[in-house]
Amino acid sequence: MNRLSFAIILFFLSQLANGQNWASSSCQGYGCATQQGGCVPFKFWQHQCSRVCHYNTCSAASSPRRVCYKLIHLATGKCLVSRNVYDVYRSQKYATVAVNGPFKSSWNLEPGYQGGTYYIRNSQTLEFLRVGPNNRIYLVRDQLLDVTFQFRPVHRGVAWSQFQLQAVCNNGYLYVGGQTGGEGLVQITFEPNRNYYNTLWGVTSFYC
Repeated sequence: MNRLSFAIILFFLSQLANGQNWASSSCQGYGCATQQGGCVPFKFWQHQCSRVCHYNTCSAASSPRRVCYKLIHLATGKCLVSRNVYDVYRSQKYATVAVNGPFKSSWNLEPGYQGGTYYIRNSQTLEFLRVGPNNRIYLVRDQLLDVTFQFRPVHRGVAWSQFQLQAVCNNGYLYVGGQTGGEGLVQITFEPNRNYYNTLWGVTSFYC
């Protein structure tokens, strides 16, 4: 046995002695380190990531804990939700607000390309908020993300207690407009002072 072969055997034995299992490499998932949720799964083909991290995908206990949010429309006290309310002309789902109930109201804030901007994704349906050409807000999935998916929080209170959400694509602000089926439709306004109280949002966070 030559010295190289002997060194390789010693290396593997040392790893086994330290409790390393080479088969466990299939349990290693790569993600992006974020301020909101630590090491989170990331779609590198859609986003840029400044700091790559990894975690164990085979153990639920060691999987990364994500921070989820409820986005609350302060003027009505209703939550931003994903529900089957559709624009019949576009066959797309509206973003709406509704009372906190059996609706999908858990959201993730994923950092955008520009500093201080976010992609807002429903953690249960994986749908993203998107600004439509008619300035309505829709819920979309399985599409390449562009600037129409990016939103910028404008803080009006302490931290996240009170803020506006500004669309990066047109600098409009999210507010709650017309009613459909008892729910308010989330839309864009370009008059944030006139509609000030209707553009204010709050947030609560929890692990999901």
